[in-house]
This record gives sequence, structure tokens and C-alpha cells, in this order.
Amino acid sequence: MWQCIKSVVAAPHGQTVLIIELLAIIAFTITITIALRTSSAPAFLKIACVCYGLLFFSLGAEFWTEDWAFLRAATDYGVLGAIVAMQSPVRKVVIILFLGGWIGLGVHCVMFR
Repeated sequence: MWQCIKSVVAAPHGQTVLIIELLAIIAFTITITIALRTSSAPAFLKIACVCYGLLFFSLGAEFWTEDWAFLRAATDYGVLGAIVAMQSPVRKVVIILFLGGWIGLGVHCVMFR
């Protein structure tokens, strides 16, 4: 994760998609952190979400070189986090973040790939 932040800071422009993805990951992580306290999800699911979050944020530099590499690794974190958050009062925020993320990824694929 720190490799991604360093590359965004080092490159003044041309990193718009990476900045958007980084902000979405940060927003999703904050939402999941809030949802963990109020969610009615089983304890094992909450523990799995926290453990996978720690694993995701400890990925090495080889995963942060391009968006496809870390988005593939982020899928499980996103699914587990969404399941936990959907069982909490912040479910509307999660729906907006998830839909926004998928729409943004689709637009990126159509326009830039």
C-alpha cells in the first residue's frame, strides 16, 4: 500500500486512475472499520475480514505496479468487507461505494483499455 502512495506522490500527473482507486480503497476501509462495530455478521466473518484487510495492506511492491494486480488481490477484501457492512446500518454507503467502484472500473476498461 505504501508503494502505491509513494508512486502517486512521485508522479505529478498521469496517475488519475490510481489516485481514484486509492481513494476508493481508503473510503471502503473507513466504512468497513465503522461497520465492524455495528454489524450483526458472525464473529468469524468479522475476524476473516480484519485478517484479509491486514493481508491486503501488507502486499509487496510487485502488487502495486498496476491496477489489475492489486484489484485482483483486493477482491476478497472487498467481498468480505461488503458482507460485513451489508449487515450494519452503513449499508447504503457500501452500496454506493460498490456501485461507484464497479461503474468506475467499467468506464476505465471501456475508455482506456
